[in-house]
Amino acid sequence: MCSPAARGIWMDMLAIMHDAEPCGHLLVNGRAPNAKQLSLIFGVSEKEGKKLIAELEENGVFSRSDHGVIFNRRMVRDKAVSDEAVANGKKGGNPKIVGKEKDTDNPKKNKNDERGLTPPVNPIPRGGVNHQEAEADTDILPSLRSGPPEPVAEPDQPVDARTMLFREGKTLLHHMIGKSEAQCGALIGRWLKTCRDRCDLLLSIIREAAEHRPTDVVSWIEGAVRHRTSGGPSPRHERVAEAWAGVPDIEGV
Repeated sequence: MCSPAARGIWMDMLAIMHDAEPCGHLLVNGRAPNAKQLSLIFGVSEKEGKKLIAELEENGVFSRSDHGVIFNRRMVRDKAVSDEAVANGKKGGNPKIVGKEKDTDNPKKNKNDERGLTPPVNPIPRGGVNHQEAEADTDILPSLRSGPPEPVAEPDQPVDARTMLFREGKTLLHHMIGKSEAQCGALIGRWLKTCRDRCDLLLSIIREAAEHRPTDVVSWIEGAVRHRTSGGPSPRHERVAEAWAGVPDIEGV
């Protein structure tokens, strides 16, 4: 294991070897620098530079050529592979692949030569297409082309007064006061208690507000509800009066 200082100067050495000629050798302008020159490059003393280089060599980080030049084994090997690839490219490619000629004299051809490298997903059987399968496909294809089935229209259902009040009333209030449907529904429920569940009356008041567009819509509707429900008898009183209307008067009572 090398020290951090030794690993640091090794990075500097790799940068020099990458730009050297031949690539991977520790050369500056084609000449191997001595220990003093390397120490100046590394920014350390000559003694420290020799010590760090010896540490790298003891750990087998680099090798030396027959002339004593330091070189990086991996960098030299990669350069050789790169040069070989460049040479093959100039000749038209890798000779191990391009140089092979097809055996045209062989009467037995590979199945892949006839159908390509990728065979069809559903090859046609030798016996031809089965008529039953063809008819089944014909029956299925129109249904696929026709798209999703159209929704069946449901018959109109009678809408009660309360449902109509909340459905139409919330929409009108939302456009007039800008509140959410939940908030508009809460207002309608509060006003409905005030007008004693008279849905038709409350809906007519909301429609009038939508037509006249008062400045304060909520206050206007609340005032109209109080005014129109406080003047007359309550629905319960109306039912009692209607029931007693058919009872004949008895003298003395």
